[in-house]
Amino acid sequence: MAQPKHVAKYVAHLQAIFSNATIIPFPACSLAEFTYKSVSAQAEELQPALNNIFGQAAYRRRLLVFAFSNGGCYHFSLFAHLWRQRMGKPLPVDAIIFDSAPGRGTWARISTALDESIIPPSWLLPFRVLAQSAVWLGVGAYIVTVQAMGSKNIVERVWKTLNDASVVDLKSAKGFVFSKSDPMVRYQDVEAHAEEAEKLGWCVLKEPFKDTGHAKHMLADGERYWAFVKKVWYEGVQRSDDGVDRSVTEEGESGRLWKL
Repeated sequence: MAQPKHVAKYVAHLQAIFSNATIIPFPACSLAEFTYKSVSAQAEELQPALNNIFGQAAYRRRLLVFAFSNGGCYHFSLFAHLWRQRMGKPLPVDAIIFDSAPGRGTWARISTALDESIIPPSWLLPFRVLAQSAVWLGVGAYIVTVQAMGSKNIVERVWKTLNDASVVDLKSAKGFVFSKSDPMVRYQDVEAHAEEAEKLGWCVLKEPFKDTGHAKHMLADGERYWAFVKKVWYEGVQRSDDGVDRSVTEEGESGRLWKL
């Protein structure tokens, strides 16, 4: 899984290829950030990036976003909401790379993802069964509680936000890289989300791998992975080219990378 410590593997490639863009990678977040950490606390952590990236000068820069797994999609959707609250318009992102995401928020999907991410495979079978039972019961209780309150669970809310043109610029290009062997986020969910986005008017490109693990596609075939990223980027730049040059700031800085 592409957690913050793993995202460093992408940094050199991003800075070399997209030297004149602002790049924001949203790594997968921890279970605590999904469950115990308040939204306001997480929003506060994102404010410095908003303040620095989207000032009057930085707003003219082109923007590339990476969202890894459902956790990265969650933080990206929160970031986009914060932008809309501040500016009153959708996030002006040129291209978005969804790496192993997004997935659906069903009981089975969430439970399976948690099983894979938090239960060590080295545990003896009896302990794994007990841990899995606790996970499935906990997820079930959460979903029932949320539904009883007349709402949707966090994964489903993120799914909806990512295809909301009032939050994410419809001019942006969306690239989905995923694996048919991913046990955490099913490829059928990713393809369904991509199809929905395309019907709503986004430019959508897909790069399905066959045997790679969750968020490990770049490690399996870096040349193919980066060729796809560049393709999505160029599509997004063409679509969002409205006569405003966002490739450099007023100070003429080179590209910058924000690690959240």
